[in-house]
Amino acid sequence: MIQPDTSGPAYITGALILASTAILACLDSSVAIPMIKDDGFIQIATVVVLVIVVMTALTHAVCRVRPAGAWLEASFILAVYCMREMDFHRLFTDEHVTRLRLYTRHYPLEHELIAGAVMIAFIFVTAHFLAVHARPFLAELKKRSPRAWNIVLWFMLLAGAQIIDKPKILRSIGPIKNYAEESMELGAALLMLFILLSFSPLRVKLFKQPAS
Repeated sequence: MIQPDTSGPAYITGALILASTAILACLDSSVAIPMIKDDGFIQIATVVVLVIVVMTALTHAVCRVRPAGAWLEASFILAVYCMREMDFHRLFTDEHVTRLRLYTRHYPLEHELIAGAVMIAFIFVTAHFLAVHARPFLAELKKRSPRAWNIVLWFMLLAGAQIIDKPKILRSIGPIKNYAEESMELGAALLMLFILLSFSPLRVKLFKQPAS
């Protein structure tokens, strides 16, 4: 069975991204394009995995699994991440709370206040989380810990998906870039689940090898 704190999750994520992109590219565009839309299969799968990720972190916080404070902060950060993928902001405004355009254009004041409060809380919680855990993370990275490199890969996948999403990037390959972007976001969500499990004391039970 795959251990979440090894290089296994990275290989699984890479295989998923390549397979998903290749399958979508092989399908007729009339079938593939609806699958990557907001109500399509790939996007729904990404949201489902992220909801599981958030619930996993929140369960650890509620059950006071140590360090409970870190699990609670992670729950909030991941919830914002999940809501961004869900385009949850569209219930209130056209722009996400993380986009500067929401605060520099003429949007209703109440939208800006609510979004601003969420963004300020997100910045403070993320800053505190990084301040506490940056040094241990760098130490693990220096030791070439697979878990640390999984976190680096997760960040690279999210950054890569955002770059590919730019209209001027890779226009020559047509819809394949959109297939790759959505597949990368799905892979990042799955990888984050593995990362969370690697920090969980419950993983000893979940991934325990059967007795011979």
